Amino acid sequence: VMSVTTAKVAGVKNILVCSSPKPNIGVHPSIVYTADLCGADVIMNLGGVQAIAASDLLHQSVKHHLLHMKMYQMHLSKKFE
Repeated sequence: VMSVTTAKVAGVKNILVCSSPKPNIGVHPSIVYTADLCGADVIMNLGGVQAIAASDLLHQSVKHHLLHMKMYQMHLSKKFE
């Protein structure tokens, strides 16, 4: 709760929550509910190294898509000049 709320206040655009899976239930439903209520964009059933790797891949993917969007916008602005 505190991490998601702090990230929202700080203006973070994409908030990823990772929670370690528990035997027979995965992520506890109360964690999913609370993360969603606080404004998490993605909730993953991962913990430890897997969670760190997934968050890095998501970050790289978002940066990649933003770069391509910016390049496309620049292309369009030159096209209509």
